[in-house]
Amino acid sequence: MSQIVYRDVSYVHDSQEIGKSKLYDKFSLKLLEENKDIWFRVIVRPIDDYPPQVFFKTKLSVLEGKEATLTTDQITIIDKDTADNDIICFVTAPPLFGILNNTFTYKDILDNSVLYIQSVHRKIEQTDDSFSLACHDKYNNSRNNFGSIPIEIVPVNDEPPVVTANNITDKRSALSRVLTICDMDTPLDKLTISIVRPPSKGIISKNYGNAITNFTFASLSEVHYENWESGQDSFILAISDGTFTTEVIVRVSINELPPTLIVNEGLDLNVGKTELITSKQLFAEDKDTQANDVIYVIKHAPMYGSLYLNKTELYPGFKFNQNDITSELISYTHSDHTSFMDVFVFDLTDGIHTLFNENFFITIRDYNVSYKVTSRSPIIASNTSITLNEHLLNVNNINEEKNKVTFLIMTQPKHGRVEYKSEPGQSIQTFTLRDLYEHNLQYVHLKNTSATEIIQLEVNFGQHPIFHSFTIIIQSNEIAEEDFFTSKPLQDTTETSRPELIYSKPIKILNQLENSDGQLGVIINSGSLLSQDTEGYDVVYNVTDPPKFGYLYNNNIKSKCNLFTQDDINNDLIYYYLNEDERSSTEDSFEFDIIGHNSVIRGITFNLYWTWVNFKTSEIFIDGVGEFKVEIEREGHTLQNAFIELEIDESNSTSDYYLEKKEVYFSPGQILAHTILHITKNKLTDELESVVLAIKKVENLVKRTPDKLQLLFPDNYSNNEGKFSCKMSKIF
Repeated sequence: MSQIVYRDVSYVHDSQEIGKSKLYDKFSLKLLEENKDIWFRVIVRPIDDYPPQVFFKTKLSVLEGKEATLTTDQITIIDKDTADNDIICFVTAPPLFGILNNTFTYKDILDNSVLYIQSVHRKIEQTDDSFSLACHDKYNNSRNNFGSIPIEIVPVNDEPPVVTANNITDKRSALSRVLTICDMDTPLDKLTISIVRPPSKGIISKNYGNAITNFTFASLSEVHYENWESGQDSFILAISDGTFTTEVIVRVSINELPPTLIVNEGLDLNVGKTELITSKQLFAEDKDTQANDVIYVIKHAPMYGSLYLNKTELYPGFKFNQNDITSELISYTHSDHTSFMDVFVFDLTDGIHTLFNENFFITIRDYNVSYKVTSRSPIIASNTSITLNEHLLNVNNINEEKNKVTFLIMTQPKHGRVEYKSEPGQSIQTFTLRDLYEHNLQYVHLKNTSATEIIQLEVNFGQHPIFHSFTIIIQSNEIAEEDFFTSKPLQDTTETSRPELIYSKPIKILNQLENSDGQLGVIINSGSLLSQDTEGYDVVYNVTDPPKFGYLYNNNIKSKCNLFTQDDINNDLIYYYLNEDERSSTEDSFEFDIIGHNSVIRGITFNLYWTWVNFKTSEIFIDGVGEFKVEIEREGHTLQNAFIELEIDESNSTSDYYLEKKEVYFSPGQILAHTILHITKNKLTDELESVVLAIKKVENLVKRTPDKLQLLFPDNYSNNEGKFSCKMSKIF
């Protein structure tokens, strides 16, 4: 007993693992002196003395952009002497393409609360990832508790196609050279392309065939944009991978034509004064470039004054554009009282084509000088000639003999030459006023192109010289095959004056002219009808067979007319008006004679064509919700692209609706087009509801009734059925 008292007797556990809970044991000792058993109760408490065993199993699978739960399918941990929530896992190497908590317990895994979020997936199509773990129970480590879990990322279509479009600068261009298309999660041969808004000037075709509305990426190399006009255009494409759609605007800027200097009259001002340089003195245009991109670059600044853009003085290298001139922002200030002339030199460019070293002459006028140089701008056909006479170029208010008034050609013509009729083929540098009065001179055009010839002259007769620009407008012979055309070759210098028809081009559109109270018509200008007299006299048009469905009108005398001149046409004074009650014809014509100074050309026809557009019906009944087709038709000259823009009046409706597209396009030859009206909800009322669609804007078309379409939404079809001319059927 004393051994027990002095603790010489001990209980030793057999070292078998008892797990996570305490264990109870007992034993008895027999006291021999007393022949008595003493029982002892033993509590064996657990000790965390074994490391966890970690088993890394299968890979984790996750959808791209989604999340997945880490479970015992990927990792299992065995630790007989540690509770699950005391087994801690640390992320030693995090995933590269997703998010995972840095620490968690094995109990978190058993509770399905450990998530891997696949977060890095935009503009990248990663198919795998991984992370590494180390798990322990706070007290015991083992070489076997480290490992990695691979992750399989299953691709999904979660990104739209990425599209970039270059500008089109050629009249024929393959779309494969214009578009760059990328879709990270869809094979390119599965992409489809549709034309949301077709071009207004050109067409999109496959292998230069008829216009198309949709195609596949696989056929992109066979699809072309075609356009035979210069200038600006655009169209919208939609690229779809079946789930997402990307729209892109393709812009067309065909710059094949150089800028043309139309007016370079120079400036005339008194000593020490400031004058604006307006479009009456300096004007350039470019048929395929906007005015603010027609640029003047100063090469040499004025010597005896200063040139300004607003209040900024312009030096060599400075620039201004045609809009600056039109807006009257350019001015010249004279500052040297001893000078009688000045000049600045400029280049004219549209960014691609450049006219070099053009002169703008400035005359500094003495207050005592009263004479003035005047001129008209004749219009001639290309590759022809015209006599230069006193009707085209003259000097007023002089008393000197005509042979003493000399003209010095400061800049030689660029497109032809000035010569004496008696010495054809030899350019001249000077001539006199008498030469003009005696019709000794002619200008000969030497190219088969349109142009504006500006001949800069110094006029002098021993006093103060004056600078003057004489302009000749040359019209090209190259016009469409359907246009009536006649022109004469270079004149025999012995021939007398006679008229020539340069061209008679059909007009293919009518408009609502200003000051016409909405009446339809068109201005007949020199772009459509042009004649000339070989000696520079004005020509007269005598209408022998007037229009059948309209009439000709002279806006100068405010009266109908059958007699007018080329000057009237050049000044936009001659109109064709369609009779107000005429809405069925699609063409008209009139016949005329051209009366010259000494002879007449008889029996020439001038044609007009146009195309009507209207809704197919004036009112339609809509039964319920859905998608409905709204049809528009055109009649007449349908061989050109055209479009309309619709507007909607919803003041008398409680229905929810929208148009799929408000712009409706017609391809060449297309007579019928449509848009889709979507009715999403109809809040029926006791009264009849209505919506009005109207044709708001047209291009290459003329509106006629019905140009408004009333959409009717009755609350009870059976009560109103007899009121409607047409019932609209659902598409779907």
